[in-house]
Amino acid sequence: MDGSRDGERELLADACLTLLANAKRRAVLLTLYDRRAEDAEPIPVEEAIPEARSTPAHVALTHSHLPKLADHDVIRWDRENDTVAPGPAFEAIEPFVERLDAGRERLPDDWRAESDR
Repeated sequence: MDGSRDGERELLADACLTLLANAKRRAVLLTLYDRRAEDAEPIPVEEAIPEARSTPAHVALTHSHLPKLADHDVIRWDRENDTVAPGPAFEAIEPFVERLDAGRERLPDDWRAESDR
């Protein structure tokens, strides 16, 4: 690991902000945040990011964004079934995601992935 977590899987603030620095990763996290109360079942990646149906977007997700989130245990990513679910460290990033969600109306248009605008 890159030292962004302590032994208890607690993410440091800088790691959380780095994970939230990309619109596609924010879209995944916001979708999981929106659905966390509904159920903890894994969801298809293209449900979190509809543009994932396109080859370039899917390649970027599977080679960069989803592995980065999974490496920090923020999500559980099932590559075989192409699904995501909150990971053991989701609670650490949740306050940041919650603040983004609460201020949706005041954020610039590019704060979320293209398909979510």
